Amino acid sequence: ITDRKYRELCRTAVRTHGCAVQHCKYSDDDVELALEAIAQNPWAYIHLAQPLQCNVTVAVAAVSGDCRLLGEMQWGRGMAMPRHLRSNKAVLMAAIKHHPKAVRYLPRHMRKDREVIELAIKGGWWRALSYATKKMKKDPALVYEAYRHDPKSLRFASASLRNGGLAQFM
Repeated sequence: ITDRKYRELCRTAVRTHGCAVQHCKYSDDDVELALEAIAQNPWAYIHLAQPLQCNVTVAVAAVSGDCRLLGEMQWGRGMAMPRHLRSNKAVLMAAIKHHPKAVRYLPRHMRKDREVIELAIKGGWWRALSYATKKMKKDPALVYEAYRHDPKSLRFASASLRNGGLAQFM
C-alpha cells in the first residue's frame, strides 16, 4: 500500500470514528488529521501524539467539543490535557465559550481572571459566580449580570449585595 493510499485510509477511518487515530501511523505535525479526528470525537485528543496534544489549535478544538478534557481523567492517572494547556487562556476561553460549566475545571489562578468568569456568566451558567473571587462577588456589575441570567446566582454574591445592594442596578 502506498503512503498516499495509507493516509487516505487513515483519514476515512478517522472521519468514521475519531479515536481510530490511535491506530494510524502519522507524522507528529499532522494537525489536519488531528482536527478531523477531534471533529468526529473530541476524546480522540487523548490518542494523539504528544506534539499534537501540545498544539494550541488542536487543544482549542478538543475543549470546544468537550470541556471535560480539562479535568482529571476518569480512568487511569493524570490529566487528559497537558498541564501547561490547562492554564492557557485561549484554550480555557474556548472551553468556556462553548461550555460555560468548564469554569469548574479551571486552575485556581485562572478563576481570578475577571474575563474568564464573566464569559462563563454570560454563557448562562448560574453557578459561575460561585467560582469567582471574593472581590468579584462584591462587584455590582458582575453580580447583576449573573442575576440577569438567573436570579439563583445571587446566593453566591457578597452579603452586602444580597441584602439590597443590588437594588440600584435593577
